Amino acid sequence: MRNGLRPRRAGLLGVVALLAAGCGGTGDVTGTVTYQGKPVVTGSVTFYGPDKTPYLGAIDEQGNYKVVGVPSGARPVTVASPDPLPPPGAKSGKPSNPNLPEGTPEPKGTRPAGWRAIPTNYADPNASRLTVEVRGGANTIDIPLE
Repeated sequence: MRNGLRPRRAGLLGVVALLAAGCGGTGDVTGTVTYQGKPVVTGSVTFYGPDKTPYLGAIDEQGNYKVVGVPSGARPVTVASPDPLPPPGAKSGKPSNPNLPEGTPEPKGTRPAGWRAIPTNYADPNASRLTVEVRGGANTIDIPLE
């Protein structure tokens, strides 16, 4: 009987240790993205899971974003805010950037008030050098870009 309890107890302790370390959990992340102290008013935020799976969220007009179900731990992050105007000569009706998440406004012939270009390296997972610590549950993580 005693031998039957040891594996269960050891297994339970192992699960508790993994949960305490933050392994296997997910978090919902909200925050504000700013560039040089001003809100980034359109675009997307992407967190990358341990297997490089992207978790995306749209940036609203106030610079706020929300990304759900991000695996806990240190996560690389990218921020994209491409020019919302279609390039000269582009056909209307086609999305300017099909990689932006659902809910990101499509180009309408004018830029949103307050839109400014941010350095493109923030949108490149190999060059952004942004990393944040995501914990299980709700997280508030502001992303200030310089």
